Amino acid sequence: MTAPRSKPTSWYRTASLVPRSSGASSRGRRSARSTVALVVGSTLVLASASFAQAGSTLKGFEQVDDYLLEIDGKADKGATIYFQRRVPAYLVLPAASNTPLLLIPRSRQVQSVSLMKVQNGPGGTLDLADDAVFARQGEFEIAGTEILWTAEGKQYRLRERPPLVGLVDSGDLKEYSRSYATGAASYEPADATIAKLRDEKRKVHLRVYFGSWCPFCQRYLPKIVKVDEQVGDAVQIDYYGLPRDINSDEVARQMKVQSVPTAVLFVDGKEKGRFDRDDWENPERGLARLLGG
Repeated sequence: MTAPRSKPTSWYRTASLVPRSSGASSRGRRSARSTVALVVGSTLVLASASFAQAGSTLKGFEQVDDYLLEIDGKADKGATIYFQRRVPAYLVLPAASNTPLLLIPRSRQVQSVSLMKVQNGPGGTLDLADDAVFARQGEFEIAGTEILWTAEGKQYRLRERPPLVGLVDSGDLKEYSRSYATGAASYEPADATIAKLRDEKRKVHLRVYFGSWCPFCQRYLPKIVKVDEQVGDAVQIDYYGLPRDINSDEVARQMKVQSVPTAVLFVDGKEKGRFDRDDWENPERGLARLLGG
């Protein structure tokens, strides 16, 4: 499966603290591990001094749900975090503070900016105003799989959100990350195919093995969630979350799941088949194909 244009690649080339790290092969998707090799592939070399102005560089920050923020040892549950892949840079908006922070992986800089200079962009993105002025707060440190820094006298800690593991439903997916809900809302399944699936008389069960850390799953599972909503009780669809080390999960080993996402269809209790590469783009058609029409 070719790597899609996805959420941010990473602060690190391979790390557990990764916003849905990418990789084209199943082996690559299984092998994301904790390292601290900073990304050095940015096409834009940032000056070591504070930004004078944001200009057109810092536009189009996309919200990510991969991290949890702590301030002075307390969880900041309302914090939102955005990523801009061109620089790359992270924009952290703490709920417990009115000071947005810009984290720059290439130089490990932490910059603060006025909240008044954070503007809404198209499609739910955020932009920094052209005249935004940044104040350097210092540099962040890497402690294992966590990012630590100090700004305005407060201690910040950014850590990876624990992955969803085990059997969950579509509601659990939406609660874990808004991307499942927004992706489902934007997908339009083929009406005729959905109508045929609703008429299915056999006992049909689709189980989707996924990783909440996997960019392919973030792209394709919302489509299945939308199909799930539309087919009703005619097709039972559930989701089984796996850790990064897929082989450590006994259920995955028993089912011979070697990559994520993997969708297995059962008809009347027996395995009928699995999604192939093309089925993920239009999962309702993949279901119909496996059901024989």
